[in-house]
Amino acid sequence: VNTPARRVIIMGTKRNNVNVPVYDLNQMMGRAGRPAYDKEGDAYIFIGETNFTLESKRIKEKEPITSRLLDSEKGIYKNIAFQMLSEITSTKHCKLENLNNWFERSFAFYCGKKISESIFKSTLEKLINMKIIEKNDEIITATALGKISAYNYICPFTIYSLKNNFTNYFKNHLNDDHALSYLLANIPENFTNFMTKYEKNATTAYCDRIRNTFNGIQTEDSILKTGYCFHQMLTNQKNTLFPFLSKKLKNDYSRILFVLKQIDLSKINKNHKQLIEDIQYRINNDVPKEHSELVRINKIGKKRAEKLFAAGFKTRQDVLNNIEEASKIARLDLKKIIT
Repeated sequence: VNTPARRVIIMGTKRNNVNVPVYDLNQMMGRAGRPAYDKEGDAYIFIGETNFTLESKRIKEKEPITSRLLDSEKGIYKNIAFQMLSEITSTKHCKLENLNNWFERSFAFYCGKKISESIFKSTLEKLINMKIIEKNDEIITATALGKISAYNYICPFTIYSLKNNFTNYFKNHLNDDHALSYLLANIPENFTNFMTKYEKNATTAYCDRIRNTFNGIQTEDSILKTGYCFHQMLTNQKNTLFPFLSKKLKNDYSRILFVLKQIDLSKINKNHKQLIEDIQYRINNDVPKEHSELVRINKIGKKRAEKLFAAGFKTRQDVLNNIEEASKIARLDLKKIIT
């Protein structure tokens, strides 16, 4: 984001107790001094007193920049898969030789790294098996799923997981917030979250419910941790156990829902887009599932929905059936608003 300023103040050199890379600090400081407005700019960094000497030394040194293209996670080469897909999407009549040439133009190749034939072939096969790409004769093209991944800049393994997760949700009629929260969380980009023994004990009820719902499934602690946060968001509960992760998810969940809405699930459930809209509406407005229909009525917010629901008005039709009583409770002339 281009946000130039005359002065930059950086409040600390750690994020969640992890050092902020020097190149990130330099990037932030680089905003100081607006071209055409300022002849100079200045930047200030607050450093913790305990590690002042070590930290001040660290941030003055240059950090080596290395390619992460060949990084793997649980045997999955997400970066290679995404860059392969991008090349396929942007190249007309893409062939295997185009993909080989693509790697030779990469920063990884410039750094002296090589991609083994087995990694190259297995990644390509996975993309084909997931129906992210398809190969007809020598020509490789992106499928509808692949284009969603490439155009939205989201890992193809995430797209594949989301499609499978919500196919499962609709096919098995899992109309349950526990299942919903777990399926939103169960994507590769959430594999990195760690859960302590204390956190495992604190989330036992949620984790047991997930295992029972999905027939004793053995899943990563990191996915359960993320799922727990999603469940707190869906049920309008304050998350005191994982506040930082919860905040991160709340800032980012709309990106996942936006992509999920583009995946065609109409053959399984014609109302799949409505479910996604409901999820977004509930999280945006901090309302539980049972109040979501009421707050869709104009001028009915969270507090009025609570009062109406407590009085037995659970749906829009309930309000229409006894609109005078509902108007008294809401202190609104609902006849003018609804009819």
